[in-house]
Amino acid sequence: MVLVNSNTDTIMVGTLDVKDHWLHVVSIPRDTLINVDTPIRKINGVYWTAVYSGADGSEALRRHVRKLTGFDVDCYAIISLEAFEQAVDA
Repeated sequence: MVLVNSNTDTIMVGTLDVKDHWLHVVSIPRDTLINVDTPIRKINGVYWTAVYSGADGSEALRRHVRKLTGFDVDCYAIISLEAFEQAVDA
């Protein structure tokens, strides 16, 4: 996930098979609508909406990704825009 000022900019979900050595990745479009009772009803607003309300943004996003995909996210990475820019420049 790449985070900007308030909403998640990119949400990607992958499956890694360490036995057969393959990786499948899919991007969840940032404007994907979700069923929530908050002013921002898009998946990209879940993280910061949770953080602003005092909850764990990562767990909230994992919960909504599980609802969309049908499987749990075992691990995740949160990457700041600055770190992403540095990686691209490198």
